[in-house]
Amino acid sequence: MKKLFVYGVVAMAIMATSCEKESDPNGDAGIVDKPVTEADTVFSEITVEQHKANIEEEGVAMLDKIQLMEQEPAIDANYSMATLMDESTPFKNAGISAEQLKSAIAFAPVYASAKINETGVEGILKSTLINPAEEPETIQEMFDELVGIYEWNPNIYEWDYTDTGDDIVLKFPAVEGGTSNNASYTVTYVGYTDPNPLQDVEDGYMGDIPQNVAATLKVDGSEVSKFTANAVYDSEGIPTSIDVTFSMGEFVWNANLTNTVNAAFDAEASFKHANNTILKFAFGVAGDWTEANIEDNFAITYYAEWYDEELGYWVSGEIDESELDNFDYTWSEVEFDVHKVIKEGNASFQAMNMKIVGAIDAEKLGDAIEAIPEGLYDNDEDEAVAKEIEAMNEHVSLSLRYGDSNEIIALIEAYPISEEYSYEEYYYDGEWHDTPRTITETDYWIGMRFVFADGSKVDMETYLDEGFDDLIQELEDWADSLEETYGK
Repeated sequence: MKKLFVYGVVAMAIMATSCEKESDPNGDAGIVDKPVTEADTVFSEITVEQHKANIEEEGVAMLDKIQLMEQEPAIDANYSMATLMDESTPFKNAGISAEQLKSAIAFAPVYASAKINETGVEGILKSTLINPAEEPETIQEMFDELVGIYEWNPNIYEWDYTDTGDDIVLKFPAVEGGTSNNASYTVTYVGYTDPNPLQDVEDGYMGDIPQNVAATLKVDGSEVSKFTANAVYDSEGIPTSIDVTFSMGEFVWNANLTNTVNAAFDAEASFKHANNTILKFAFGVAGDWTEANIEDNFAITYYAEWYDEELGYWVSGEIDESELDNFDYTWSEVEFDVHKVIKEGNASFQAMNMKIVGAIDAEKLGDAIEAIPEGLYDNDEDEAVAKEIEAMNEHVSLSLRYGDSNEIIALIEAYPISEEYSYEEYYYDGEWHDTPRTITETDYWIGMRFVFADGSKVDMETYLDEGFDDLIQELEDWADSLEETYGK
């Protein structure tokens, strides 16, 4: 677990892709019409080694911020609640298991924060990404059935239930092994009752889907954590926006999704301490995915193989769909020009003061890749890869920058990588040979590398793997402390 944890955090802290709005000199995520070029921006004047030291310092600073989270009282309280719910499910009379609770909207962040040694901070962030159409457990009828107060009884290791009030309230010890129910977790729910897509796919279901969900954790009467989820739907019940926030003291996780039907989709997830961004992801696409446009760019070609009596051998060729029943051997090939449907896209990631920004013209990139002859991959793979790289570097622009100044640390470019390999084969050239011959071939693929102001170039993986000893040691020490505190 530790190795994956360490290198996962390092990768998350430094790696990302995004698109940048032309009108925004600060390089926030957004879709543009053309790639950002080197001339549009300014290189930082410090040395490559200074950049590396700055990146490592940012990683250590990020870790220092995250470690403060362990001091939040909500961590121990959520751990206590999750442990008790695993031991005795409060809603077992309603047929809800502990496993179902782990994925329910109001309880997923509780389990994620309680298992921080396994999930990491990114696991808490993922727990806030909900899909209302996949939460049938939270329909109004079920919520109404569960309303009441559940108090932990340490004498029988069960929850005592009182049917009262309008909310779901769990009362329990704020620390594992405690005997005083000094913590409370209150869940409220409002469902969306107008027509929704779930009613079309679930036979006989005419209920609601989540519109407003809130859960508040208090310890000794003071709020220490809060979860809110709010969704907005169009007239057909399709969500046009979803906003989810989970907070513990000054730590705030937020996920926001917006949807313009058949035209655009954007998602953003962030992790902040006070007003300081620790981690931030963003993703968006734009295009035209109406049914008509999808059909225009979706094609199926049918083929068959048959024995030609005149030629005296088997032949194959393209046939019409209506002819399929006339042949014993048929197959089809599906072609979907996705770049004509999703024409532009962006994905971004920021860690503390380090970010990667850029731009992509997906439609032109797709056209360029499509123009590469298929036969080239079989006969001249190196040339095919070279054409792919040319297309990427023309229609995709990426750079590693400082978040506050937007100064470029390094541009990022695609470049060819090749590796020779050998194998032995027995062969026939009029007669079979008992001694095999050695065949040497070359594999080609695309790599990404940093290009610094001084013209030096370093493979991204090599650059990020080397020279971050202090940060890696800090991460390993933290992983050890989490395992010791919360169990392996």
